[in-house]
Amino acid sequence: MGLHCHQPVDNFDNIFREAYTKSYEPFLSVLEKHPKIKLSLHYSGSLLDWIAKEEPAFLERIKALIERRQVEILAGGHFEPILTMIPARDAKGQIGMLMNSIKERLGFNARGAWLAERVWGPEINPIFKDMGIKYTVLDDFHLKLSGIKDSEIFRRYTVKGLDDFSVFASVKKLRYTMPFRKPDVTLNFLKGLFTENPRANCVTFADDCEKFGLWPHTYDWVYKKGWLDNFFSMLEKTDWIRTMTFGEAFGECAPSGEIEIPHSSYAEMNGWSGGDFNNFFRKYPESDLMRKRMLHVSRKIRRSSDENARKELYKSQCNCAYWHGVFGGFYTNFLRQGVYRHIIKAENAITADNTDNTIELIRFENSVSDVIRAQNKFLALYIDPDYSGSLFEIDYRPFPYNLLNTVSRRYEPYHEKLKPRRRLSMDEVKKKVDRDESVDLYEVLGVRELNLKRFLNYDPYRKFSSICHIMDPKTSLPDFIRSGQKSARFGGLFGAYDCTVNSEKERSSINLRKENSSLRLDKCVILERGSDILMKFTLENISTGRLKFIFGIEFNWSLEDPRFMKNRQEKGLRRIDLTDGIAGLKVLHTFASSVDLWSFPVYTLNASEKGLGKTFQEISILFNRRLTLEPKAKFSLEAGIKISI
Repeated sequence: MGLHCHQPVDNFDNIFREAYTKSYEPFLSVLEKHPKIKLSLHYSGSLLDWIAKEEPAFLERIKALIERRQVEILAGGHFEPILTMIPARDAKGQIGMLMNSIKERLGFNARGAWLAERVWGPEINPIFKDMGIKYTVLDDFHLKLSGIKDSEIFRRYTVKGLDDFSVFASVKKLRYTMPFRKPDVTLNFLKGLFTENPRANCVTFADDCEKFGLWPHTYDWVYKKGWLDNFFSMLEKTDWIRTMTFGEAFGECAPSGEIEIPHSSYAEMNGWSGGDFNNFFRKYPESDLMRKRMLHVSRKIRRSSDENARKELYKSQCNCAYWHGVFGGFYTNFLRQGVYRHIIKAENAITADNTDNTIELIRFENSVSDVIRAQNKFLALYIDPDYSGSLFEIDYRPFPYNLLNTVSRRYEPYHEKLKPRRRLSMDEVKKKVDRDESVDLYEVLGVRELNLKRFLNYDPYRKFSSICHIMDPKTSLPDFIRSGQKSARFGGLFGAYDCTVNSEKERSSINLRKENSSLRLDKCVILERGSDILMKFTLENISTGRLKFIFGIEFNWSLEDPRFMKNRQEKGLRRIDLTDGIAGLKVLHTFASSVDLWSFPVYTLNASEKGLGKTFQEISILFNRRLTLEPKAKFSLEAGIKISI
């Protein structure tokens, strides 16, 4: 048996505390009462760091279990990265970092590794080989993809291309019965295996420890109702079951053959991703952008000896914000912000001496065109000429914070739960627990809020900033909220922009141009020495007829200002400010001439361990003017943005 314990490095301290109180500590307390029960434990480096700081006595309890050979500790990437999505040099660095931490804090030389989200790829072979890892845990799903029959799953196998390395296959059936069914359901399943398949010599259970107490209502079921204590007692009384650590099984259970494992994860992950983990980077372009930023910094740090920068890079590789299944993951705003914070801190560490204005063209991994980075001591601006000449990242470097950490609203299959034919109730799940009835694995993931359907809107474009809209005069705020604004009959100005850049010591300017058959737009973004951004917009009617339309400039700010948490519409403004209620960052918009304002808070409807609900992402603002342009006529607007704290 194996239990995986992890909290993202950027999770709130109260979540670490709740997980410790409801899951990690009570699980160990029950385990201590059952000395015949042996298992392997994995604590991610971020969690181990927290425990060492907040609950050092807990480490002594783990050491005692190690010393009586009841427990072994599994290594892995220190900050729980998906090993296939980071460079091999970083993967080795992360594994070595956690192995050293385990040795220093627990006195244990880890030989096995937990594989984050069981995402396997052949590129892991040389990483494990070089780091001396002897075994890991996958799922029965991996083995089936490798051609192993159902009846042959319950063994250990060596892996082609790795000497003296084995995998154990966690049985999906056990993940669904433990702890969500009464203990005898699991025992009867195991007895059936023993009866029907006497050659089975190694049946594996490995899963998240958070299911034992932290998931909704499981604390009562697992500990107050005594599920775990009863389960361990039943195992101890069963003479045909022997619990073992993976290390013991590696030494005592002979391998049953060699397999070659394709790119894969557990079955649910394959379903969420569409067959391959890398599909998340196609499904969620914002996640792909984070990864590209992380990889770009990794390449820069490769040439640096700054260990603080390297540690910040490793923190940015924590997997939780890069994908999404039934938990918040990618949709959790503060986890994505954490990734950017570590990326910015890593960049700051290796560019601290450069305070002049600079511009550089960056070609991200697997990209076909360049993006523009303009930077000074205070800000770093990222502009994509090919995506409407938009700003897709603004880093306030001293804090550090990405003010454009935004997400577009998109369809997820679980949105079907919001349709009238089915309503899930978390109260019904609680009643089952109170009646001592077992609960299904995904019954605990119901709908946590009512009246969510009104937030069910989808965005056909990425919610970047300084995106210019040319809209039909009948467009309204409700249209903008639904992303239902229609382009004017003569077309809009989305698409690739022509671009020229100019960089001087005191200022950097990016000039962008786009035209359709009727309009030409010139957009200039200027970064000076301080934390001010100057923007100039010029529209020219290049057609032979009069044009009537609404000109809108869209900004999406990753700020949670209470004044903007409701839909808002105002006329004739020359300035407007936003202040994040948590980070304290401020953004001031100023205009040389008056504009109208439409704004609304953007919520995504996404699943989490607490159920399906809405999650705040950003404040979407459209500064707009109703215009009538005669042939050859121009409209110009100057705008300023000041960022401060």
